Amino acid sequence: MPVSHSIDRQRRLITIVVAGDLDDSAFDMIERDIASDPAYDRGYDCLIDARAARKLIGSLGGLRGMAAKQSVDPGVRRAIVTESLLFYGLARVFQAVHDARGLPDEVAVFRDIDAAAAWLAQPRAALSRGA
Repeated sequence: MPVSHSIDRQRRLITIVVAGDLDDSAFDMIERDIASDPAYDRGYDCLIDARAARKLIGSLGGLRGMAAKQSVDPGVRRAIVTESLLFYGLARVFQAVHDARGLPDEVAVFRDIDAAAAWLAQPRAALSRGA
């Protein structure tokens, strides 16, 4: 599967690793898998590691639809990490759609996994959007 996840209850963090080619069904599948995981909590922050993502086979509409959903609690932070220029642009589209909808969680896009982890480790009151 091109997408996998792990949940760290102690750190209150969901880590999603994206590898290979992706299509709209991969996004739906990981959303279902995470929601059915007994360790899942809507209040956990999320690190999406897309450094190994290769190609998006699907619609930009699917990405926009996912960004418009409120699937987490207010205040949750989601950090998206990618080294690819294409996926960085797609992640920024995700962030822009999310922000335009005024959803109460935070999304930031990074090129460096350590910077994303540092952002997620900050107390929530100390955060500012973006990186």
